[in-house]
Amino acid sequence: MLPVIKYLTRNFLLSYVIGLAAIGAIAVALNLLWPDGILDSYLSGYPTFTMIMALIMPMTISGALLDVALSMGSRRRDYFAGIQAVILVSSVISVAFIYAVYLVVQSDLLARYDYSYYFSPELAPHTAVLIFAAHLIGAGAGALSQRRKWLSMLIFGASTMILTTISIVQIAARAGLWGDLVWILSLVVIILAAVLEVVLWRHVSRATVR
Repeated sequence: MLPVIKYLTRNFLLSYVIGLAAIGAIAVALNLLWPDGILDSYLSGYPTFTMIMALIMPMTISGALLDVALSMGSRRRDYFAGIQAVILVSSVISVAFIYAVYLVVQSDLLARYDYSYYFSPELAPHTAVLIFAAHLIGAGAGALSQRRKWLSMLIFGASTMILTTISIVQIAARAGLWGDLVWILSLVVIILAAVLEVVLWRHVSRATVR
């Protein structure tokens, strides 16, 4: 399985980390260059952007990367296990990047901005679970797109809306509004991730070299 993890790390994880870093750097830079401007909202949405990236990026894992890996002699069960390992690592990295942006903003550099209103340390476990689920949904949607593209796009669009709504409701919950809705929507995301995990396994186990 180790060669598979190396392959996925090189072809997926590196580009994912570069994307996260770029979004975080742009968020901080915009707030440095345009203090107290409308672009403050870009920074507040960083956790949401991270979740959306976690949804989009894994779609390649169950598509083009799978075909190439199988043609190079990878075993299907090793590839599936490698997906789980790389997704777990990328989820941890995602939360680490969110924390890094949080710490930069709370430093003297950008102390004027109360980023804790949008993301605080106590939200980290919840955010980590959602990011992991988003990765699984993305990989499962990518597998589904091989046969039912319309359904894959429907799931992708609905998941994007749900994850964005969760981020908005998290803010409202801090004001005592719609607190239970966060957990209801999160449960929907987790159940969807579990279903698509089965879809992903069936896709990988039955994949053929084309």
